[in-house]
Amino acid sequence: MAMRIRPASKDGESFCHMDPLGHFRFESSWSSISLFLFKFKPTNGAGGANPSVELVIDHVIPIIGEFSISVALSKRNTVDLRNPSSPLTMNQPRTELRVTINHGHHLSPDQNTEHITLLANDLQRLRSVLEECKRLNQISNENVGPATVSGTHAWVLPYLSTASPAFSAVPFDVRLSNSPLHTRLSPASAGFPGDDLADIQLIREEWIPRAAKVICDKTKTRRDLKIRIGTFNVNGNLPTQDLGAWVGGSDHDADKMLPPLKKLSEITLGESDDKGDELSGSPDILVVGFQELDLSTGALLYSTEAFRENAWTSAVFAGLGERHELYDKLVSKQLVGMLIMAFVKKNVKECFEDVKTTAVGAGILGVMGNKGATGIRLSFRPKHPSGAPSLPTVLTFVNSHLAAFEDMVDRRNTDFHDLSSRMQFVRRTDQTPETPTRNLPQVVVSVFDTDVLFWMGDLNYRIDLPSQTIRTLLTWPGLEEVNLAELRKYDQLRNAIRERKAFEDFKEADLTYLPTYRFAIGFSTDQLGYDVKRKPAWTDRILHMHSKTAPVKQLSYHGHPSVTMSDHRPVSADFVVSCDVIELSEYEMTTRKLHRQVLYMEEEEAPPKISLEPSSIDFGTVGYLRSVTRALEVRNIGKIPCAFRFVPLEVEELICPPWLLIGTVTGLLLPDESVTVSLTIDINCEMAAELNRFRPRLEVTLILHVGLGKDHFVPVSAKYEPTCFANTLSYLTRLSGPIRDVKSADDLLSEDEAKNAPKEFMRLVNRLMSCDGVDASALFTTRGDLKVVEIIRECLDTGKQFVFPKEYTNSVISVGFGEALLRLLDSLTEPLIPSSLNSACEAVTSKDEGFEVSLPHPSRASWRSLAYTLLLIRNCVAPDSFWTNFHMPP
Repeated sequence: MAMRIRPASKDGESFCHMDPLGHFRFESSWSSISLFLFKFKPTNGAGGANPSVELVIDHVIPIIGEFSISVALSKRNTVDLRNPSSPLTMNQPRTELRVTINHGHHLSPDQNTEHITLLANDLQRLRSVLEECKRLNQISNENVGPATVSGTHAWVLPYLSTASPAFSAVPFDVRLSNSPLHTRLSPASAGFPGDDLADIQLIREEWIPRAAKVICDKTKTRRDLKIRIGTFNVNGNLPTQDLGAWVGGSDHDADKMLPPLKKLSEITLGESDDKGDELSGSPDILVVGFQELDLSTGALLYSTEAFRENAWTSAVFAGLGERHELYDKLVSKQLVGMLIMAFVKKNVKECFEDVKTTAVGAGILGVMGNKGATGIRLSFRPKHPSGAPSLPTVLTFVNSHLAAFEDMVDRRNTDFHDLSSRMQFVRRTDQTPETPTRNLPQVVVSVFDTDVLFWMGDLNYRIDLPSQTIRTLLTWPGLEEVNLAELRKYDQLRNAIRERKAFEDFKEADLTYLPTYRFAIGFSTDQLGYDVKRKPAWTDRILHMHSKTAPVKQLSYHGHPSVTMSDHRPVSADFVVSCDVIELSEYEMTTRKLHRQVLYMEEEEAPPKISLEPSSIDFGTVGYLRSVTRALEVRNIGKIPCAFRFVPLEVEELICPPWLLIGTVTGLLLPDESVTVSLTIDINCEMAAELNRFRPRLEVTLILHVGLGKDHFVPVSAKYEPTCFANTLSYLTRLSGPIRDVKSADDLLSEDEAKNAPKEFMRLVNRLMSCDGVDASALFTTRGDLKVVEIIRECLDTGKQFVFPKEYTNSVISVGFGEALLRLLDSLTEPLIPSSLNSACEAVTSKDEGFEVSLPHPSRASWRSLAYTLLLIRNCVAPDSFWTNFHMPP
């Protein structure tokens, strides 16, 4: 049964606002009955095409208790401003009745009104509705009492939870929270606004929680949560070594064999004593993940036997040493060979709630348990200083084991996507004595519906280099850091992330420890202990992803070679999560208030209006690596809230050129509110390379679109000063003077008139050759002062003499010249040594092999520049009397 109605008023607290038409509709679940109030929400396609309407739930009212509907003649006639040709408005009688719905019981805190007033004009249908409501109310009161309505009507809660994402207890998808909002809006451009209604909804949903936290900022505090994470592929072994270096962060060797461990229940876990104060630096929560816990054939059938879990639990507590008294085991989840466990400090244990676990197999046939993942999801909710409950921070931990073998990188990528899509946690709405568990609706959330996501495990990614090359780089003396950096370039996981094939948007600290796989014992090992039949690899990894509301700082990332009981070495990482401690009731009240202010902004009759100050922006002179920022004030001068976004000139184009950065691309403003949008020009090497050659004028017109409003245009201009950096050597040799004096290609020397080497390059080399009283080896191994480097670069670009402020010593200036030379060489668009020779040079292991490398015919500028560079390096290695008898060949 349904009938058409209209809202009686847009004003007042009784009911915010509705679209011009709505529906009454009845739904029942056994004897629990509710009245659903729908509204029409207009939608349209990109560019305003294909307009339509969508029916959405606006209110749910239990038909129970004091529920009633009263009817009276409307005391005023309203002017119908709807399109008379609309099928929804044709044949509508002018007589109107005022319908008042009185609540019998509120299902949600959002429903804080006592009654709803609507207008109706179909007397016959209204009479039928009144009779049906009276009948259903009588049935409901005979079967259900008001005291139990929360339980009997729990089936309605999922409908209410979809009304406003801002009120949801489930965090937004952490991937979306890290992606710029403007990339999720509809395609739009100048004159073609896209789907304004959908865009306003997205902007509003992101603005409400962010604005609420800003308002609550005065009363909030911050709590740093210290987390230690470890991953260990134990290769089917039981613990036989002290795990202190891994789980406790201690530096002692783990070569001592331990006696058989006692059962976990026999370890005394009393209240912490004064030693806890001395160990305050310990993590608040320790999460460890194991792989290949059990390699037996029968284990593939999802064995639930707990012996091995108990053994490793005891080993973890033993590894904590005297600190074991500070911790309790919170939760664990095992899937055959994969086990994840969380241990928390007793003094913060009560802050962890809503603890959930899950597991998914990804092994043989995608069903067997030899590969897959286990996960833990929990909420960290410390008490607010006022003693009131706080807004929770949701943490998710995943321990996985992906496909093995070097050539299975595509399968590993597929495993990640499969596991991350199938892993789900089941949570329920808040349970009360009135709402038994069996009546509560289940809410399924993914691993990405979290504030922070940690992903650990044996991910099995390998290094795409020959085995001997890897071992040579790992054992080359004196260049450990450089060689590890070279190996990282060929790490499959890093490349998969960069190419967005797997673990997209995850972060990982630099791999500064030796590969953790595969080790062996006996004659089949190399000098580092790696199996000669398997290439070393960083298979064991810890990654993370976090939302903007829960910043994460990584403190450490280590392998632990002293724990040798497996063919893998364990890996650990320490993190600090900065959690906002906001009083929950204050946040919810603020959120609801903001929600009421902007809920129907797209349905208001008044147009949105903004002003821009200034109307145009001139940056003046800008240059290479010189960041310049200007401010643009956007103010809402209208009577209703408005949403805005910057759009490109054409749909497929960028919002602004690469040399310009816009600080706030989208936003929402209440009436008389303003926001300062920062505009920054920062010319990097790639941009300078193009600007140096083509010298375009830096001009662009930014287009700011107001949702359901007008486009505004902001001209932006700047003058670029060219630099000798980010060029080719051959181009620099054709400069007739300083690069700043070159106005066009006509000012360049012909190729026949070109110099033997760039003047700027030679000025740097000659100055470095005359650095008396300075340790030559420090010229290129010590980082130079960036202000000194900027002065040097400016002198090279203008042709001026090198003059430095008195506060800079000769040593600082000399090191600055070394830094400037390195930066000049690094900025060249064509490297000094052709990139085609990289592989050949890396394969050279002796001087004789080096002479056999076939060099392409270099340009005169490249040859002389390379010769001067090599001679300068030789002088740094053995400077004594080296230059006494040196003469540069012609």
